[in-house]
Amino acid sequence: MPDNCTFLIYVAADQENVSGASQTKDEVLEAHLPQGVRVVMQVDRANQHTWRFVRDDQGLKRICLEDNVNSGRRKTLRGFLEWGIEECPSRNTCLTVWSHGNGALDPTRPTPFRKAASAAQRVRGDAPFNDPLTNSELRKVLENFGAAHGRKIDVVAFHSCLMGTVEVAFELSGVCRYLVAAEDEAKQTPWPYPEIFKDVGNAAEIAHSIVGKFAEQSAPGVLAAFDQSKVLELASAIGALGAFLCRMLESPKHHATIKAALDSARESMVELGDCSYVDLASALDQLAHALPSDDVRSAVAKAKVALDEVIIRRASVGQVHAELPGLSIFFPRPERRAAGWLSEYGKLQMSLSHRGWSEFLNALL
Repeated sequence: MPDNCTFLIYVAADQENVSGASQTKDEVLEAHLPQGVRVVMQVDRANQHTWRFVRDDQGLKRICLEDNVNSGRRKTLRGFLEWGIEECPSRNTCLTVWSHGNGALDPTRPTPFRKAASAAQRVRGDAPFNDPLTNSELRKVLENFGAAHGRKIDVVAFHSCLMGTVEVAFELSGVCRYLVAAEDEAKQTPWPYPEIFKDVGNAAEIAHSIVGKFAEQSAPGVLAAFDQSKVLELASAIGALGAFLCRMLESPKHHATIKAALDSARESMVELGDCSYVDLASALDQLAHALPSDDVRSAVAKAKVALDEVIIRRASVGQVHAELPGLSIFFPRPERRAAGWLSEYGKLQMSLSHRGWSEFLNALL
């Protein structure tokens, strides 16, 4: 009889976050598991053997893999998922990806703002191999999993920085039912897994539990859960808003005035990460304030309604994060916009399906 829930925890640590990985492993493996909850975990740390663990009501099983694996390879994640589901079949599955995060733009793509040896090259990957697992690779792994098993992963949860973006949510909208992620930096402090495990049910309840229990811990941060079935409508509304802003910028007579107003609005938005991302709710408010036309207000209102539908729960710990609703969007400062980077942004799944926002960013160059 399949268990109610299997947590698949994929830890890709390097020298910078090895202590957080060890703390997370210990907390997970020592936690009491209620009936029907099982855990499979893979822990990859720099210059060490990679370990796999199975926790269920029968106890703990440890497996030492032959080598230090490359967690940035699609094959490695795919192998972990297949092994985990075979070991612990369940009605509900939650994949947690624990490592660095870089938001919507993959670390292998050109970025003028970070040094080549920075954490940007190790997003959810493995530093010794210098091989990040990109968002598109993750999507393809989960697509293949869904095709092979006739079902989606129910919840994908990122314990990683900056992954709570509308672009990432769109990238994964067809391969998981719920997404849990932080729009700002994520601390290495382990999530309160013992409490999370106590409060699981269906897929929505798992996502709610992760965010709700996160709110009870002391480490500062923000975390939100997203209903992936609502993301397409949000992306469509953002694309429509971007397309309308593009048309406004096309006017030779008003271009300079409108661009100045938009750049001024951008300076008032809540910035995240390296200032390439802004809180989406903040961006919508500032755009409506900067260009107070009925058409802009209508487009913003539709996007805000869609945003409210996507975010099913949010939690913030600490004063800095108190006002963050939970979802960000790529909108770099004027001095940080680069044609090459915006070209790469145009290749994202959201940009290809709803080109308005991407074209708006290019129009601001």
